[in-house]
Amino acid sequence: MKKYIDSIENITIYFEQEIIPYTTIIKAHQSKDGSIIGDKFFIEKTLYQLNEKLSYIYKATNNELMAKAFEQDIQNWIKSGLEFKPDFINTLENLKAPNNKELVMFVGPVKCPNGPKPTGYFFEAIFAQRYEPQLLNEIEKLLPHPGSGCQSTKLITGSNGVIEGNCIVFFPENISTKEKINNQSFAVFFFNKFQKIWMNETIQRANVLIDQSNWVSTTLTAEECYTVRSIWGYLHDYFHHKGPRPLNENLQSKMNFHSGILEEIKVDCESILTLDKYSLPYKNELLEFVILERLIRYPGQPDALTNFDAGTGYFLFEWLIENGNSLKINKSENLEINFELMLEDITKLVEEIKTIEKIDDDEVYKKSSKALVMKYLPSGKEGNRFSTPTRYRMLSERVVLPAGNLDFKSMSF
Repeated sequence: MKKYIDSIENITIYFEQEIIPYTTIIKAHQSKDGSIIGDKFFIEKTLYQLNEKLSYIYKATNNELMAKAFEQDIQNWIKSGLEFKPDFINTLENLKAPNNKELVMFVGPVKCPNGPKPTGYFFEAIFAQRYEPQLLNEIEKLLPHPGSGCQSTKLITGSNGVIEGNCIVFFPENISTKEKINNQSFAVFFFNKFQKIWMNETIQRANVLIDQSNWVSTTLTAEECYTVRSIWGYLHDYFHHKGPRPLNENLQSKMNFHSGILEEIKVDCESILTLDKYSLPYKNELLEFVILERLIRYPGQPDALTNFDAGTGYFLFEWLIENGNSLKINKSENLEINFELMLEDITKLVEEIKTIEKIDDDEVYKKSSKALVMKYLPSGKEGNRFSTPTRYRMLSERVVLPAGNLDFKSMSF
């Protein structure tokens, strides 16, 4: 979207009053695959009404192509039958990665990872703005990554799939289409949601499990927190494209479950080590973000045993306990973390993973990745890939947090 002719405030009001109510109605009549159950005539009428409203705001913001794409998609869906899964391929193909300060608008059936349950291809509305902090611009000059797919944005408003719960990313390939889309050119991250998640979930759990009450990350302003999380997102993607086996050149071998766990941990650790190497700001804050998110929040999700990120947390926990000096369980059966020693430990872990990545043969590489992961991650039961390590289960049993989704209708940044 190259420019817009109205204020963000007015577009926000329009979205909330004229767009979101329609997506809410449609969503209430959808099954998990996006198909309509119930009164199809009523939903057909609702889709045409939504199209008229959405066409107006798309055209008012100089985005005629998205207006045409949405209209074509709903016409095709109605023609093929609303009782079938929607195919919004035209909307997907016309979505473009936003430049800094540009707006992001999307309406259609899409999966929202870590959003409110149930998860499915439900109609959602998203209104956000790309915003790159100045420090991130400086890091981009220091470590250029022209192909970066990480778009740091501020979520302004949206339907309940993004305005409630912990969904902080919109993947275009998660849009409902007839054929599965595997390629990913960009992803829109709502990093202004992160601070509330951090303070209300991660730190609350950490205060129960860890013998430490002072966290440097909790003193960040909302804008500073956004900056650090944006840096993490950029460096995470940057290191996916570096090393002996860059992800973009080794998709088949790295999309494997076990090598994927090692990949995610490696790039996060390299992100921390980069801030230390170049003496950049927020090293300690990013260290807390990465380690506590991986160790504390991800394994604490209700669906932990089917959650890939929880697997990375369990693996990291066991590896650090067995091989490092920075994490231990004390006599009070609480965790103790030494963040200064953590830098040494994660350096060793990165080197161990890179040693495996230097193996030329793909099958040997995948077998070696599996051997390392399963050395620390217990095998799963009842179809699960893994189970909770005994030490971790005994620690986490005392954590009781309020149920329900966080609400992001108002954000301080």
